[in-house]
Amino acid sequence: MSTIIAKIDHVVGDLPMLRMTDGTLSAGDPNALKIANVGDVVVMGTDSVWRRGSVIDWEPATKVGTVDRVARSGVLLQTAYGVVYRTVPAGLTVKPGNTVTYDSRADLLDVVAGESVRPSLLDDDFNVASIKSTPSAMAWDSFAGFPDIIQEAKDLVAVHTDVDARRRLTDLGVDPIRGILFDGPPGTGKTFLAQIMASQSNATFYLVSTAGLGGRLVSESEQRLQRIYTDAASEDLSIVFIDEIDTLTGHRGNDQGSGSRLVNVFLTNMDGVSAPDNVITIGTTNLLDSIDHALRRPGRFDRQLTFTYPDVEDRVAILQARPHTTSGDLDYAQVAAETENWTAADLGAIWQHAGELTVISGRSAIHNDHFMMGFERAANARTKRLKETR
Repeated sequence: MSTIIAKIDHVVGDLPMLRMTDGTLSAGDPNALKIANVGDVVVMGTDSVWRRGSVIDWEPATKVGTVDRVARSGVLLQTAYGVVYRTVPAGLTVKPGNTVTYDSRADLLDVVAGESVRPSLLDDDFNVASIKSTPSAMAWDSFAGFPDIIQEAKDLVAVHTDVDARRRLTDLGVDPIRGILFDGPPGTGKTFLAQIMASQSNATFYLVSTAGLGGRLVSESEQRLQRIYTDAASEDLSIVFIDEIDTLTGHRGNDQGSGSRLVNVFLTNMDGVSAPDNVITIGTTNLLDSIDHALRRPGRFDRQLTFTYPDVEDRVAILQARPHTTSGDLDYAQVAAETENWTAADLGAIWQHAGELTVISGRSAIHNDHFMMGFERAANARTKRLKETR
């Protein structure tokens, strides 16, 4: 008996209706499918037992390889992931040197070219080490303002990045989190807080951007993302930080493009059977509703921290956070009162301008006159920038 893959399409009374991979509907056994809800993927193996599957079972990511050897039972492929074995389905003729497509299933999908793709195109020069780091020592108090967010981040690190705490959580029948969403406007400190969390948990930090995942070939972006997760799983503890995740994981619908395949990679590494337990994914977005709903279900991005523009007390704390060399009293309260809807990055620009003015004047410390002039210059630059982006 071959493996059966289906999705719970809807429920009639107590009867779950299964959407098969060929599009047909079939009634399922309500007792055997108590494990699943509408929208879930389910898989029946050779033992005739239904189990929860993942989106990768329903929409496997398509990859490209070159046929190296043809044997009676199948073929060996040269791929970006090394040597891969696949069987040849009936009716498909394959020869050494053919370029073929395959996915997570046992059979090859198709022959897409009679000749091999030039090696220069198959070789991906993406280096995981270029986005991987162990953050230097960073203290919680280096993140100014937002006390509620800091407290939740501390709780997450204390429970979910400690091996013993995660084990105790599991003993209680509670699953440790696999993903966290940082929601809020740019410049509010999302990347900075993630780096502090990695530092406080002694985790290896992977800073992933949309540009970093861009590739020259179809499926190269998801291959790069999978390589990141594979590398992260080899560390004791890792945080994979995905900046602007909404640009990578829009709603799929019937889309079979890169966004859909990237969602599959995320789901496989966050909620799949072989998902690593030592990897936490943090994604940032200021367009929460644009993220594929499958990623926001339990077992994926379980927790959401919402970053807002700092209030007046937060702005005072941010302005005073770093030990700048100053002289006399500075009008922190006045500047904080006049900077509503400014981000932490906007406030940091005040010190840059004030520092430049101090150096030009030959002073050795920032006085209030230059601090206020720095505020004026930062405000003018911000106003101009906002006009240009409208």
